[in-house]
Amino acid sequence: MRASELLTALTLPSQGQELQQLLLSINGTPKPCSGIDYQGDRLILIADNNQLPLPMPKLLTALMTHRPLHLFYMEDNALQPIYGFKEEGNALIL
Repeated sequence: MRASELLTALTLPSQGQELQQLLLSINGTPKPCSGIDYQGDRLILIADNNQLPLPMPKLLTALMTHRPLHLFYMEDNALQPIYGFKEEGNALIL
């Protein structure tokens, strides 16, 4: 999945309500996205329970700036690609 696809999903939710939160499913548990890292052609979303969730405007700005990059997240000290998402309430879960 590319950053541009996530950007579209966040700005045009299918359920007609504004999405307030981005969650990453880490080992089956949804955790708030708390940061973003850039490495080459990868945009890496970070979930850290010890940090505040990333504000939606900052997340949208990062996605707009890096539209062509592929999305990944860190799980068990390994990068995992993001293939899709689902809407649940006012959150988008990757």
